[in-house]
Amino acid sequence: MLQPSSKMHRGAGPRAPLLAALTLVLAACTPTSERVAAALDQPSVLAAQGWSMTGSLASGRLGPTATLLPNGKVLVAGGQGPDDYLLVAELYDPATGAWAPTGSLAQTRQDATATVLPSGKVLIVGGHVGGAPRASAELYDPATGTWSSTGSLSTGRGNHAVTLLPTGKVLVLGGQGSTTLTHRQCRAV
Repeated sequence: MLQPSSKMHRGAGPRAPLLAALTLVLAACTPTSERVAAALDQPSVLAAQGWSMTGSLASGRLGPTATLLPNGKVLVAGGQGPDDYLLVAELYDPATGAWAPTGSLAQTRQDATATVLPSGKVLIVGGHVGGAPRASAELYDPATGTWSSTGSLSTGRGNHAVTLLPTGKVLVLGGQGSTTLTHRQCRAV
């Protein structure tokens, strides 16, 4: 994991804003991210650009969610590992630079979305596994470190957009289902 000390970075993988001048980048090391792998092999180049190394995830993954929690920690959930899709979730503590396991998802999912609700819980919606879209949703409770199933979308989708509405509902729109979904196919949950 990389932390910039003063500069922002456009890199591969999800990013979670931690503080105004700090960003956590989850670098996905896949065959298409050779530049990320090369940069990791040259820590002096990264340091010269204001980056420093921090702890590493226990489970490397592609397409997870990364969510800044109200307590300042970052929840990383799901995604695809080197061998299979992942149920595991981990918490990053920027104060220590360390990762810790937390409760596991009920269903595997890649390219889902995660939204912090007014209650402080995190809603994970949709995603896909092997190209098959998920319609299910789960809630993460940071106080207990557990997940629970909640309502489902009428149409499964991954790579979609979400926004938290002033009413506390989450608007889910677009994305990829069994076909590419348009902005007209949205739902407030």
